[in-house]
Amino acid sequence: MSSNVLNGGQVIVDYLVREKVPYVFGLCGHGNIGFLDALYERASDIKTISVHHESVAGFMADVYYRVCGKPTATFTSCGPGSANLPIALANSYLDSVPFLAVTGNVPTGQFNR
Repeated sequence: MSSNVLNGGQVIVDYLVREKVPYVFGLCGHGNIGFLDALYERASDIKTISVHHESVAGFMADVYYRVCGKPTATFTSCGPGSANLPIALANSYLDSVPFLAVTGNVPTGQFNR
């Protein structure tokens, strides 16, 4: 990067790297492209695992913590993508399993269109 200005995705990925989060599980969508770009920029520091369904990302994060004792993160796109994650989130919440769920959104210039 040529400047010290970071976008939201870069801030989140920087935090995950500093906290030594080993993996991020998720599914690419139009609402999270900026976040995926930030993950790509730091590919040597944090591994991105692509899944076929958003709920799988949540359950992978849950199981990884139960097996390894390290929290991970998930990412989904807006709309139906984020709606597929709550079952895994609820399961983790009820069993006190931590993971960060990052959900994308459309650019503010496209609101109400």
